Amino acid sequence: MTLGSLGALPLLGISCSAPGNVPADLKFLSTGEYTLFQAIVDAFIPSGGAFALGAKDVKLAQLMDQELAKLEPALVQGLKGGLFFLEYLAGPLNGCWGRMSRLSDEDRVAVLAALSHSRFALLRELVVSLKVLSTLTFYDRPEVWPQIAYDGPWVKS
Repeated sequence: MTLGSLGALPLLGISCSAPGNVPADLKFLSTGEYTLFQAIVDAFIPSGGAFALGAKDVKLAQLMDQELAKLEPALVQGLKGGLFFLEYLAGPLNGCWGRMSRLSDEDRVAVLAALSHSRFALLRELVVSLKVLSTLTFYDRPEVWPQIAYDGPWVKS
């Protein structure tokens, strides 16, 4: 089974009430998927964590939504299915009852950590893929560069 196998799950959709912080111009994610995605990237890169800036500070979920919309649909088809799984099943399978987007920050971090060490490769790959995608996008932001001791591209275009 691959991440692409999760591609059929979005037919069921992720729905939730739209909080006030969801951008109106989403290009790839639905409102519910965005809410979950924001919660996940905040768990991976919290403000005041390893760096002073965090995912919320650089609007990482919104940036990632825009970038994912530019990719070929075949490349990202499993992402929405993976988000569906994380929203509805990851918490209960790890002893936290409720949707992932509605868990406390502490519980969300614990569930993601448990999934990253799951005996099932698909679950490990899902969490690692989201973490790598969000981390690389975060590191690409010029406002983050001073925090990672990167002085920018050597070759300017």
